[in-house]
Amino acid sequence: MPRMRILTASEQEAFSKPPLFNHCERKKFFALPRALLDMAQNIRSADHQVGFLVSCGYFRATRRFFAPTDFESRDVAYVANQLGYDAVSARIYPDRTRQRHQQLILDFYGFSPFDEAAKKVLSVEIITMARMHLKPRLIFDRCIDFLIQRRIQVPTVRSLTDMIRAGLQERKIELVVLMDFHLTYEARTLLDELFTASDDQNRYRLTLLKKLSQSTKPTRIKESISDFEILAVLYSQLEGILSVLDLGIAGIRYYAGSVMKSEVFQIQRREANDRYIHAAAFIAH
Repeated sequence: MPRMRILTASEQEAFSKPPLFNHCERKKFFALPRALLDMAQNIRSADHQVGFLVSCGYFRATRRFFAPTDFESRDVAYVANQLGYDAVSARIYPDRTRQRHQQLILDFYGFSPFDEAAKKVLSVEIITMARMHLKPRLIFDRCIDFLIQRRIQVPTVRSLTDMIRAGLQERKIELVVLMDFHLTYEARTLLDELFTASDDQNRYRLTLLKKLSQSTKPTRIKESISDFEILAVLYSQLEGILSVLDLGIAGIRYYAGSVMKSEVFQIQRREANDRYIHAAAFIAH
């Protein structure tokens, strides 16, 4: 299975790059306190001074740091002009110097670095959200809000997405284990039959159930009643395991929605218990 995509490629790129300030925003975020300006004056290199203050402005706006190679040239020129410099390159800003300056910025704004302790705190929050079956993108946005509220530096997009994927995978493994332990043989057989074709049609039973007719024609109504009777039998067999899984309304919608949007062969490629989770949620939905 391909890796879950949380942000689009363009969204990842935008998140990884500094904000694009207009004139008013540039003036606002680089109007830095005297204390930071005094810190900059104690830095010997003009390039490093500018790099430090540009990082301050970006952190003030986003609560995260960016690579000097991505600094916007207009921001660099603006800060350099404020300091009275003509030609300055923020690219001449070594990693070790930059990391030391980042700690000064974090301390000034009362933020903690995104270290192992922060990762543990965020992991607990991600697992909680995974149990609520929130959409991955919503989890991503809430993680940023969570970190800022607790005055923790916002990390790179890769760090966040990797942690979210890990949290969702942990929840999935938990559900798979529950399904494997509690699902009865009879219920497994009924679910497996959803992925077989009926004798008189060459379409999977699950495909037919996904396309319940809204027609008022008598023949269509009879077919719909028959389909609902099948679903009722399946649901009665699955009530116990659904109670154990405790998916809730959001979880049922989450997995059922995946079934509705996927082709049967895509669901079949999933590991058996994972497939059963999706199919059970579809029936409950």
